[in-house]
Amino acid sequence: RLKRRGILVAERRDGSAGYALADGTRRSFDLGDARVLERRTPPPDRGWVLAAFSIPEASRDVRYRLRSRLARVGFSQVSGGLWIAPRQLEPDLRNVVASLGLEDLVDIFIAEHTGFTDTAQSVAQWWDLPAIGQSYSAFTREYGPLAASLARRKTAPEPQRAFEDYTRVLTAWRPIPYVDPGLSAHYLPKSWPGHRATEVFFTVHDALARNAMAYTREISQQR
Repeated sequence: RLKRRGILVAERRDGSAGYALADGTRRSFDLGDARVLERRTPPPDRGWVLAAFSIPEASRDVRYRLRSRLARVGFSQVSGGLWIAPRQLEPDLRNVVASLGLEDLVDIFIAEHTGFTDTAQSVAQWWDLPAIGQSYSAFTREYGPLAASLARRKTAPEPQRAFEDYTRVLTAWRPIPYVDPGLSAHYLPKSWPGHRATEVFFTVHDALARNAMAYTREISQQR
């Protein structure tokens, strides 16, 4: 099934048949790692990237998959077949379109918003900023105490404990950078909770990731 969907490709290695990640899948993983594991700070306002498409009713399943994928990488629907995101998400857009094989049906534009509604008001309509903020606040409430404890420690936790704690935190953090499109600071509310949540995550990441990976390699070698 994964091969039919283009996620895996058949591959022979050292005389043995198996599967490998398709180029598009590997690209998705690379973008995903960057989105989750690279520290995001509100970027300068560089404008917007737009995806415009018109997919016939007979292919509504394709239209649904495209809309779902766009929403999952942080795009918002302006109207009908017009979707918007901050300009830095253009690589995500191109990857989504290419992975679905819809290059002939989607046009991409780089744009500025010049009227008639104030841009900040439009942004507040396109994205549910209170809900995104609540996700960040909930993460901070849950894992802020762990981050504070790790910041006070003078020695790293032992590998198994590092693996257990880091896995919990990473699992909770992973979806949040996708619902947050990464808006410029002047479109965000004051005291944006994303700043504190980001510090919490990277405090934990910096303290635990290395030992957690060491534990993973150790267990893999034992098997």
